[in-house]
Amino acid sequence: MDAKDTPHVAQHILGDSAPENIESIMLLVGHDLRSPVSIIVSALEVLISLYEDDPDMRSTIDVLDGALHAAYRELNLINDLLDLRRLELGSYQLEMEKTDLVTLLRDVLEKESYAITSKKLKVETSLPESSPMNVKVDTKLVKRMLTAMLDNALKFTTRDDTLRIIVQREGNEIVTRFEDTGRLIQSKFGDSILKHPPRWEERQAGTRTSVGMGMPFIYQAALAQGGSFSARSNAETLWTTFRLVFPAVDETA
Repeated sequence: MDAKDTPHVAQHILGDSAPENIESIMLLVGHDLRSPVSIIVSALEVLISLYEDDPDMRSTIDVLDGALHAAYRELNLINDLLDLRRLELGSYQLEMEKTDLVTLLRDVLEKESYAITSKKLKVETSLPESSPMNVKVDTKLVKRMLTAMLDNALKFTTRDDTLRIIVQREGNEIVTRFEDTGRLIQSKFGDSILKHPPRWEERQAGTRTSVGMGMPFIYQAALAQGGSFSARSNAETLWTTFRLVFPAVDETA
């Protein structure tokens, strides 16, 4: 069977293979899936804002923060799943602009600080301070991609594992690497983490997989913006590396 004939996961879930029908069904499904989670998010945000300055409520606020993070994570999973198909169809409307990738990454790390802290990972960052790492991308989409990369690292690491986050210029490219000491991607499943389910064989084998549609979403989103994305584990060093690459944009461009 040719790759073009292989059914996509969204087709299985949405029950229709016609692109024009999938697009309209996704809008309806997306609304229905997001609505209850959005209500949960709003309620949690209100409760936190009411009591976050009360020292007697600190332990309760910690619980609410955890619930809020889980709710946002659920929204991310829904959005990644549905937008993956739009990216595959070429119907995702990109809003490209020049931006500093390091700034986007810092925003994501700040927003996800609760998850990182609660996981008790050893986080090491190497982010340039002096010169911007400019790329031309869809800012909101790239933030979601970086969040998905972090989500996968958090899912497959345990307490005291190490996560290294590195951004650097390599020739005419800006490279972002997430490297961690969590569960490895077995070599025979090296490419499948970037592709569609079913992944039952991979999971039964104990290899690393995606979180929801996170990795295929990142892969397709990178291609749509002129970039690339790869995932590999080294069986000797026991490190797993996710590598996101975009063309660099000069400061004067």
